[in-house]
Amino acid sequence: MKRSTHRSGVGRRTRRGALCACLGVALLCAALLSTWLVACGGEVDESATSPTALTPSPTEVATVAAPVALDATATVDVTREAAEGVMDSYASGGADTAVPWYADDAVITDHSNDEVYDKATWTAFMTQTYQGMETGLVATYAGEGWATGEGCNEIPEAVVPHVSVFQVEDGQVIAQDLYYSGVASEGTAPMTLAEPPTAADTATACAEVTRAYATALGTAAMDAAAELYSDDVSFLETTSDTALSGPAAVGMYYEGLFARSDSFGFSDLRYFAGEGFGAVLWQAGTGAAPGAGVTVLEIRDGKIARETLYCASGVLPAD
Repeated sequence: MKRSTHRSGVGRRTRRGALCACLGVALLCAALLSTWLVACGGEVDESATSPTALTPSPTEVATVAAPVALDATATVDVTREAAEGVMDSYASGGADTAVPWYADDAVITDHSNDEVYDKATWTAFMTQTYQGMETGLVATYAGEGWATGEGCNEIPEAVVPHVSVFQVEDGQVIAQDLYYSGVASEGTAPMTLAEPPTAADTATACAEVTRAYATALGTAAMDAAAELYSDDVSFLETTSDTALSGPAAVGMYYEGLFARSDSFGFSDLRYFAGEGFGAVLWQAGTGAAPGAGVTVLEIRDGKIARETLYCASGVLPAD
């Protein structure tokens, strides 16, 4: 016969009453003992009778939040169509044609100027800004509801690399975060890889690589990320126009970056990925008000083959 695991309320009350009675007797005995010791001229050791809060170990205090995967909000095809629609509009110089791709309540954040726009203000601003400016598209990568659109504005004697991170719902952009150096200087334009993703570069596989990269970035353990890179990885940090090639050179860059300030670090790491790419959004800085940035990764044969960092000038500590 199978034994019932159900416990009646009566049984619980009986046991609870017995427990309380035992506890009461114990407290009474402790009080009598304390009174007797005092009467005899003795002292009571408070540490032996009073509970003491345990001090957390250093490992419990100094924890680093794990990177967070952004939730899917649309299919890959729908996301790609909306992101490419916006990017193509800017590249053609007709920013007004981007209007239908934005939801009416879309929020656009320009992190380099610390400005937030609504749909009407943003498209009007971009229509005026892009007059007489040539914009080259670098690459647009789409995941499920999230996409990156990289470009490079060309003005006299200067190029300004930039990236937008789009969130898409119901076929329209509901949020756009724009990152660029904010400094018009003769720099290096980011270049996408010539080779398309391989069969191994699935969205799931790229998400694993992206998460591992973000974890290393957040813990300042980029030496552990060396195995994530291809032998000929191409690296570009756009604010300082630092272009490098190979895992060793990238490792030295990060070693120098973290060595510039004991308090510098990356935090609030969020990421998304798709076929052949990954993107990590982050906060970085040395004070109470860190700046925002994003890293775009192109992944080939399970390895990071291109890494490009975008943020405003001053977010990363200067050499």
